[in-house]
Amino acid sequence: MPTLHPTAGIGENSEFSLFNRLTKSIDCIILILKGEIMAKNSESMPRKSKRGDKAIARLLDAGVEAFARYGLEGIATRQLAKAAGVNVAAIAYYFGGKEGYYLAVVRHLVQERAKPVRDLIERVRGELSASRENPETAVRLLLQLLHGLAVTIMLKHDAVAIASIFSREQLRPTDAFEVIYEGVIQPMHQLVSQLVAQATRKPPDTPETIIRAHVLLGQVLFFRIAGTTLCRRLGWNHITEIRAEQIANIIAEMACRAVGLDPRQIDSGKHKNGVRDET
Repeated sequence: MPTLHPTAGIGENSEFSLFNRLTKSIDCIILILKGEIMAKNSESMPRKSKRGDKAIARLLDAGVEAFARYGLEGIATRQLAKAAGVNVAAIAYYFGGKEGYYLAVVRHLVQERAKPVRDLIERVRGELSASRENPETAVRLLLQLLHGLAVTIMLKHDAVAIASIFSREQLRPTDAFEVIYEGVIQPMHQLVSQLVAQATRKPPDTPETIIRAHVLLGQVLFFRIAGTTLCRRLGWNHITEIRAEQIANIIAEMACRAVGLDPRQIDSGKHKNGVRDET
């Protein structure tokens, strides 16, 4: 009968026992950590949320200026983080990367910075809906809309940055163009088309009407994009409120002519339809 050595199988059993103990220890550590994490989360979540909101706000504000100046491809993630005063990892954490950050900045522009323009659109749209397809009302609202848009984009403090980003998206569209188009451009373009159509008694979806609306909006936007040229030609340092009003009035006058009305007759109230410029 074979005699077993006193130490036979000890190594194998010891290894199994050690593995067992390690597994149990790791499980215990995980449970402890989970409990601590849950406790910390329940205590500090509001503070984390506030800190996160502040970091996001800094990133959005800094991103507007940075992307306006350099574009999406012209600035590195590290530079963006430095401009916002945050760690580089924060951009990946909050936005998933530079492209997601840029998209968030554009959404911020449309939802927050462009709110005065969106409010103007809604106000005019509401009045148009109540006009019962009256051509005279359409002309008046068209003049108010273009005048209000011109003054807003020339005097708004961050209009240059907004125009820079929006212009880049017109020339080299990215995914952000859809955000701009659906949030601002399409509603404005459709509204101007409806106003022109009602004022001229033509369908709003014909190429002629849409192109005419595009021309009218182009007249307004050009004064923001090429404002530096105008100031240089006129010897102005910048566009003041009085100058913005002067420009807006000229734009409104050209809008009248574009829909076949004599602005002098409208100003004096002598137009056969009794249309008066109320801007």
